[in-house]
Parts: sequence; C-alpha cells; structure tokens
Amino acid sequence: MSSWAARPSSKRSATPTAPPSLRVPRGSSRWSATPARARRRWYASCGIGSPAPLPSRSGAWGRCLAYGQAVTYRPLAEVLREQFDLLESDPAETALRRLGDRRILGLTLGLDLGGELHPLAARDRLQEAWVDLLEELAAERPVVVLIEDVHWAEEPLLELLDRLHRDVRGPLLVVCTARPELLERRGAWGGDALRLEPLAGAETGELVDRLLGGAAPDWARTFVVERAEGNPFFAEELLRTLIDQDILRRGGEAWNGALPSGFAVPDSVRALVAARIDLLGADEKAALQAAAVIGRIFWSSPVYELTDGAPQLRVLEERDLVRRRPGSAVAGEREYAFKHALTRDVAYASLPIRRRARLHAAFARWLEGVGEGRDEDAPLLAHHFAESVRPQDVDLAWPDAGPELDELRGRALFWLERAAELAVARYELDDGEALLRRALELAPASAGLWRRLGRARALRFDGSGFLDAIQQAL
Repeated sequence: MSSWAARPSSKRSATPTAPPSLRVPRGSSRWSATPARARRRWYASCGIGSPAPLPSRSGAWGRCLAYGQAVTYRPLAEVLREQFDLLESDPAETALRRLGDRRILGLTLGLDLGGELHPLAARDRLQEAWVDLLEELAAERPVVVLIEDVHWAEEPLLELLDRLHRDVRGPLLVVCTARPELLERRGAWGGDALRLEPLAGAETGELVDRLLGGAAPDWARTFVVERAEGNPFFAEELLRTLIDQDILRRGGEAWNGALPSGFAVPDSVRALVAARIDLLGADEKAALQAAAVIGRIFWSSPVYELTDGAPQLRVLEERDLVRRRPGSAVAGEREYAFKHALTRDVAYASLPIRRRARLHAAFARWLEGVGEGRDEDAPLLAHHFAESVRPQDVDLAWPDAGPELDELRGRALFWLERAAELAVARYELDDGEALLRRALELAPASAGLWRRLGRARALRFDGSGFLDAIQQAL
C-alpha cells in the first residue's frame, strides 16, 4: 500500500490532518499498527476524545477482494457482522432476525430478500440504510470505519463510500488504504489522500531493530537498509530470509551471525517471497498453497482436507507467512490470514494447473457442504467451481474426469447463474454481466443465460447490447 484516504463526514467540523506519527509504512495496511498513544493524541487534538470503532471480534475493518465477482459489498459485510454479532456461518434467518427493521442491509451480506423491488430502488435503499446506521452509531460516539485494498473495490462500493462521506451527520471517519491507481478512478479523493513515501535509511534501520526486538548486528542492518530501498515489506522479508537460512540467529539476548561470501539476494520482493516459500517442508508448502486457493482469509479445517500430509500451521506462523486472527467468522474454526496479499499471490502462482483446479473443486465442495448451499456463499462458490473447470485449462486439469468433470461444470453453471441473479438484484450490473459471460463460456447455447444477460443490459439502458443478447437467445 502506498496511500490511504481519510474521509471525514462532510457534515462535521474540520478535522486536523493526521500527524506524521500516524503514518503507516508502505506495505503495512492495518490502522491498528500505528502507535496507540499517537492515535489518542491526535483524537484529543481534534477535541473528539478517543473514538471507538464498531464493535468487533477481529478488528474494525473490512477488506476488498482481488478475485471473484459479486463480492462488491464484502468489506462492509465484515463490518455489519461485527456490529450485529453475526458469523459467516450463521443462517440467513439469524441474520434477518438480528437486522430487524434494517432488513435491507441483508443485501450487504448477499442475502436474497425476495419481493419485487427494482434493482435501482434496492441500491438506493441499501445506501440510505447504511447512512442511517452509521449516523445512529455516530450519535452515541465517534466512529472509525477502515476499508482496506480499495484499489480492488467495485464502483457500487465506491459510490456508497462517497454517499457516507457526503450524507452522514456526526463524527464519522472513513479510512481507506489503497494503491495510488485508485486516484486515477477517484480523482476527487486526491484532496483527502495521504501518500506514504518510502522509509528513509534511518527509519528502515529502526524497523529492523524493532522486528528483532533489540539491536541488530551492524552488518545485518546495513544489508537490509541498502537492499530494501525504503520498502518495509521487502525489509521484513529480507530479514526473515536471513533467519530462515540460519544466517542470522539469536544467541541469548543478542543476534549474531555473518553474511556468507557471495550470498545472492533475489532482485524483487516477489522472488524473495518465492524463495522463502521454497524453504518450507513439503507438507507446509502444500498447506500454504491450499490456503492460497481458499483466499487471503482461510480456516484450518479446509486446509487439512485439501492436503494429503500432516501440515503444521504453526510453522507457517513462526515463519511469519500467515497470522492467526483473533476469533473466527466461521463457528468452531481457527481463522488465519496471509500476512500480505503478495504472499498469497506467490503461493497461488506456484501451483501447477492440474493441482490448482482440483484444489478449487475440493474447496468449493467443502464450502457448499458446510454452508449447505446458501445464497451468501454464491459468489465464492461460483468463483471456485468456475476456476476448477476453466475452458483453457480443462484438458490438463481433468484429462480423464468423465462424469466428475460434467458434475463440476454443472455446479459451476448453477452458482454462476445464481450469483449473477443476486448481483443484478443489487444493481451490481458489471459483476452480474461478468458472471453470466463466464457461464456462457461453459454453455454458449443456453437461451436462459442469454435472456438473463439481456435483462442486465436493459437495466443499464444498453439497447444494442440487449438486442444482441435476445437475438442470441432466440
């Protein structure tokens, strides 16, 4: 991450700009990583006391996903579950009962609310419900909402964040972390953006000492500072590489060791992460790859089911590749997160096509079984089933699958169509059309899919696109 935007509600008094002590280094995305005392001083300078985030088991934030369609509101779904004490594994009836007269917020969770509400009206009511909810919370105490990785956000979520910024009355601060390309889409946010520059050499050296919990040997500090070029994530991975390879080791209260002659360092952070993953044992590497298929957030049970050995997730924690999260969104499961999105990307890319497809299929079946085929899981089920039968990979992935391949294609089509139907009902037309197009890659002669695509195009007033889809249906 190289920038974040703080968007105070336009209805409140001017808020001082965050001081330098609040800056989060590039590569770090957690608001909670900034010093607590610095945050309290800043809030005190605003005259608003110490704002409490929305009640939470695992931190007051949501995160945009880099994969899948129809997951537009997922970051706010995490916030909503925290506020109403909901788990991802809770049935729709539980969620609707706790939402009460805020039933329309169920669209954020991906619920099918039924009725004949026009998608445009559903979008408007959803936005109004979020304004009302945050306004009510802000009337009791200052509220901070953090949304991470907003460069991956879909347009409806960005529109909702703009609406919250514009319409909520009360002490609300919306903090978004993003890469700089977000400002190409949302130029108006530039005035509220705080760009995070690379760390200076002295700051990188201080980071090295803090990560080690004491003074680093001079050679290690110099080595990391010179090669990290101010990127804190690169600095962390370099330091971890030295420890993983037993070049830098703890002796009592101090660190010691020596850099071997001709020690080669990968020239990119991606290559460095890949080298660290290759140092894992076979079972732990397989577990990390399986976790990468599940996503940035994953749970222990499906990882064990997707791997043949006996992996020790504790080893992945000790290597600081993943971190256990407090609590879990799924009842009875231990929940983990990849330390960095790049770690997940590298682990995923290291999978051969055949194994990747089969892991997607295995996790989709696990999720369908555990969730009993709920609408809330439709986008993820569509993603994983469709990834398991990608037309360009299917000959390599399933050369002799026969009935199994037919069954997987059928599940992919079912969930792609269902996820598209739910997305269009929320006026997520781009995602709905993308899902239908993906389904048509698997069943190009389906009149029903072409009719659904025509309806989605009609809702966006795309006359020529509508006619083309209906002609294909006919």
